[in-house]
Amino acid sequence: MPSRSSHSLLPKLLLSLGTLVLLPCALEGGARLILLFLGKGEAPLNVGWSEPDSAEAAAGLRHRMFQPDPKLFFRLRPGLELEETVNSKVFGVRTNRWGMRGDECEKKKPPGTTRLLSVGDSCVFGSGADTDHTFPSQLGDFLRKLHPEKSIESLNSGVLGFTSFQARTYLESEGFDFEPDAVVIVCGTNDSMAATAGPKRSFGNRKFMTDREYSEAVKPPAPWAIQRLIQRLKSKPVGKAIVVDEDGNASAKRRVSREEYAENLRAMIQQCRARNIVPALVAWPMEVQVVEGEPRHRRGSRPSPQNPRFTETEMGTIHYQEIARQIAGEEQAVLVDLVELMEGHGEWFVDGLHLNAEGYGFVAERLARALGPHLF
Repeated sequence: MPSRSSHSLLPKLLLSLGTLVLLPCALEGGARLILLFLGKGEAPLNVGWSEPDSAEAAAGLRHRMFQPDPKLFFRLRPGLELEETVNSKVFGVRTNRWGMRGDECEKKKPPGTTRLLSVGDSCVFGSGADTDHTFPSQLGDFLRKLHPEKSIESLNSGVLGFTSFQARTYLESEGFDFEPDAVVIVCGTNDSMAATAGPKRSFGNRKFMTDREYSEAVKPPAPWAIQRLIQRLKSKPVGKAIVVDEDGNASAKRRVSREEYAENLRAMIQQCRARNIVPALVAWPMEVQVVEGEPRHRRGSRPSPQNPRFTETEMGTIHYQEIARQIAGEEQAVLVDLVELMEGHGEWFVDGLHLNAEGYGFVAERLARALGPHLF
């Protein structure tokens, strides 16, 4: 015969079971009502890019070089064999099956091999030089000369237009799978750019969207209403060209804010440390910082009120260089500050930012000497 305690326990169990079933239903129903009240939100954006300009339309360069990517927004197509033009100079572009600029490699590192991975923007990609003359390619060459007894690989995952947000996303999603012993990080110029729609981040022309906001905007809708409501409440308003910080200071909205840039660099360095990978940051110079007088490409540009020697855009890049130096110091990462090292070498620049083969060779040599003691 059942005891009294078993009779009293049964209703409690049924009540608990009912609560477990009904509470999620109630939350889901409530979320649907709130979303109905809020009205229809903007549909997720499609990852892609706008129509290329007339010069690129003729060659179809953008559509031949890039492919859309749901996490990275865009990336290099694998198996490329084409030519890039910078200031009327033609350079060969070759990518492997992973979409990296360079030769084929296995994702799993060969036994006994020291592997370096360079991530970041067009300076890593090596605009202005052939595939074998980018700094990641020459970095491997210099290290093999300094350490001929070692097996060394240097991989180039740089992509034109990448920010620190995309470099971090790449590292976290697939870069670490290549088992690097060192990671070289070069980004900041694109981070400091205005958060407007661009050819590879396509959205309304009157909107201003950071990379983080764009990443949220291209995500497909969540299956449950409660998830969609949380996403809606967490989303930041887009469309404003000016942002105001906690202290009331107004500034132009950038693809990656200074605070997020510092956060991204710090996160990449710390994730490298957690995997016993040597992290290295590069402060990349602009031509105007290393030459006397006015570089040809910026004649007629509006000078910045902060420093008449530089334009507003150039001052933004300089601020991000300062952040890279600061984070490298705080996190004790290897830092190669090219702004000072390349003083007086304007002949290495093919435009205001990118270098020729000799310039990339100088970068590679400096990195090889800075990283060598940490790797061997």
